[in-house]
Amino acid sequence: ISVEVGGRWWWAEMPPGSLAEWSSPTEGGTFTLLDPRTAEFVGDAERTKTALLTPFGDGTDRPLCN
Repeated sequence: ISVEVGGRWWWAEMPPGSLAEWSSPTEGGTFTLLDPRTAEFVGDAERTKTALLTPFGDGTDRPLCN
């Protein structure tokens, strides 16, 4: 998962297959900044789809999809 918020790129490393329940190519939800180096994305009201994100590098470059 990657997202650009306020001109800064964030990403979450997730195990293979863990994105199967997420909408593609985008998922609506809530992005919450927990501290300067940690954010949480929640993709549904039941909180069954959550991801912990960190800045990607210095935040200026978009993560490459694999």
